[in-house]
Amino acid sequence: MTELGFPLAYGSISISPYDFIADYFRGATGMMKDLYRHRDKLLEVLEKSQRILLDQTVATARASGNPIVFIPVHWAADNFMSPKQFETFWWPPFRKMMIGMIDAGLIPMPMWEADCTKRLETIRDIPAGKCIYWFERTDMQRAFEVLGDVAALRGNVSPSLMTTGTPHEVDAAVRGLVENVWNKGGNLILDTAFGIPDEAPVENVRAMYAAGRKYGS
Repeated sequence: MTELGFPLAYGSISISPYDFIADYFRGATGMMKDLYRHRDKLLEVLEKSQRILLDQTVATARASGNPIVFIPVHWAADNFMSPKQFETFWWPPFRKMMIGMIDAGLIPMPMWEADCTKRLETIRDIPAGKCIYWFERTDMQRAFEVLGDVAALRGNVSPSLMTTGTPHEVDAAVRGLVENVWNKGGNLILDTAFGIPDEAPVENVRAMYAAGRKYGS
C-alpha cells in the first residue's frame, strides 16, 4: 500500500491488558467475578500481560514502519464497571503499556468504544501530544474540554447518521464538531465513530468531507 502511494492510518493493532484477559481467557462473567473474588491475582495477571503485550506491540509496529498503533477498547465503557474499578483494574496497566509505546517512539491510538465520558479525567494522565484518542459515543465537546491540551481527538460522527441520515444532517453534525473542537483550538481528526460504513450513501460521504473543508478552513 505504501509503495502504491496510499498512506496507512495505522501499522499495527494491539489490545489493553484488561481486554486481553476478558476477551480471550475469562469471558464477561468470569472477569466480572474476578473483580471481587480474585482481586490480587487479577492485578498480577494484568501486570504480566502488560509487559507481554508491550513487547509484542513494539515489535509489530516497528516491523510495519508505521508508528500509529490502533487499540480497540472493549471493556472501559462507563456502563461496564464503576469508576473505582476502572481506576484500579483497567487503567493502570493500560497507561503503563501506553507509556512504554510512547517511550519506544510509537503513537497509541485507543478507540474508546461506547460512552467513556466518565473516564475522561482519568485517561488524561498521559504525556501531552503523544496519543490520538478516538471516540465513538463519548461527548466530544466534553472530551475536548478535558483532553484538548493532552491528546489529538478523532471521531465521532455517527455511523447510523452516515447510513440513514441526509447530507444536510451530516453537514450539521460535522459543523458541530468543528465549532466545538477544531475552531476552539483542538486537534481534531474528522471521522465517524469507527470508520465510514460500507452502506453509507456516497452523497453522505461527500457531504462529510465537504463540510470538513467548509467549516474547518
